[in-house]
Amino acid sequence: MINGHGDYSFHQEGIRLNFSTNICPLIDHSGLEAHLMERMHLIGSYPEPDALSLRRMIAEREGISPDNIVCTAGATDAIYMIAHMMRGKTARIARPTFSEYEDACRANNIQIVDNPEADPHMVWLCNPNNPTGSALSIDELDLMLRSHPETLFIVDMTYERLSTMDVGSPAELLRYGNAITIHSLTKHWGVPGLRIGYVVLPTALRPAMRPWPIGSLSIEAGKYMIAHDEDIRGSIERYMRDDVPTLDLISLLDGYEAYSSTTNFRLVKMSRPNAPELCRRLAQDYGIAIRDASNFHGLDQHYFRVGSRSKEDNQLLIDALRCIAL
Repeated sequence: MINGHGDYSFHQEGIRLNFSTNICPLIDHSGLEAHLMERMHLIGSYPEPDALSLRRMIAEREGISPDNIVCTAGATDAIYMIAHMMRGKTARIARPTFSEYEDACRANNIQIVDNPEADPHMVWLCNPNNPTGSALSIDELDLMLRSHPETLFIVDMTYERLSTMDVGSPAELLRYGNAITIHSLTKHWGVPGLRIGYVVLPTALRPAMRPWPIGSLSIEAGKYMIAHDEDIRGSIERYMRDDVPTLDLISLLDGYEAYSSTTNFRLVKMSRPNAPELCRRLAQDYGIAIRDASNFHGLDQHYFRVGSRSKEDNQLLIDALRCIAL
């Protein structure tokens, strides 16, 4: 799906508060920017063909082998790579969830199986899940993986570092032999424009590597973020503790229910089915972008999604919702 994802701000004039994305918006990027400026000369040469230096850093952090890692241009690139690996097979998708799982399956002739009694080749899980914010614990995943050893579980852990629940680690899930995990380096750093992600998978499932999966500056950015992840831990903890919970106050407004979430965004249900009109009014009258969630499979025009900003910004959103009569 080229259009219809979260960040509406790039094609809406006058947006000053963007709640339509699920990134952490409060990270200081000055160190990363300076790091990349010092390495601009790298654009004159080809990057490492297999991003080995970045894979080694990820492997050291996660306690796994570099051979278990494939770097990708973001999580969505990883989704399409995995679907291409499994083309022609069958899949179950736990909905509502990120639309690209289904799109990638259909693009690769993978049959979507909705019958809960069927035994598909693979199951796609988003954990924590977008757009609901719900999550499976490592114990729940353990039971699932052990109970279906012949099924491949593709677990998208894009929001793992923005979650209040322990959803496990790549090393924990790798040991089962029937799990592939998808990871993002840019959600918790708040830099989705860089498009850096990676996949962790058993070596037996490793696909043929295509050369240059990511560019030189992406490799350097990824290495910087891995090296400095601990430096931003405090900022993320404060964000999740002090800012994110203020979104729950939406439920105090007449006609709105914010669903419980383990991560930094909330799925909201409106009593009246008018999410597209609400998006238009917020953008036009208040310069606020939210995510119309009606195009998620299983949802309709009762639903929208908001990603947390600061508690002050969140209050401005709540005040705007209070003022709009639909």
